[in-house]
Amino acid sequence: MRQLYIGDTPVIKIHVGQDVTGYELKIIYKKPNGDTGEWSALADECDIRSINYACNYEDLDETGSWMFQGQLRNEETGEQYTSDVVVAEVMAQINMIKEANERPATGLIRHAHISGSSR
Repeated sequence: MRQLYIGDTPVIKIHVGQDVTGYELKIIYKKPNGDTGEWSALADECDIRSINYACNYEDLDETGSWMFQGQLRNEETGEQYTSDVVVAEVMAQINMIKEANERPATGLIRHAHISGSSR
C-alpha cells in the first residue's frame, strides 16, 4: 500500500458503483481537524464507474486520517448518489518532524486506488 505525506500529489480514484456519465462529479473530503470541502472530479478514462481527482501540492496539508467520498449529482433530474467513504492516513515528511523522538505514523489506505508521483 502506498503511504501519503503532506505535499504529495497523488491521483485519488474512487469507485462509485455506477455509470458517472451525465453527472456533476465531486470528491468531498474531511480533514483530520474536522474541516470539510470538495474537489471537482473527472470520470476515469478506463472505468466509467469511477472518478478521479489529481491532488495539488497544497491539498494534503495536515497529518492524520482523511476521509474521501465520491458524489454524483444531476441538476436536471435532481438525482444524487454518494459512494462509500475512503480513509487515508497522511503523515509528515521527515523534514517536517520537529521532535527527535517523534516518528511518522504507519500509513494505511483502504478501499481506494491512489497513484501518481510524490512530487
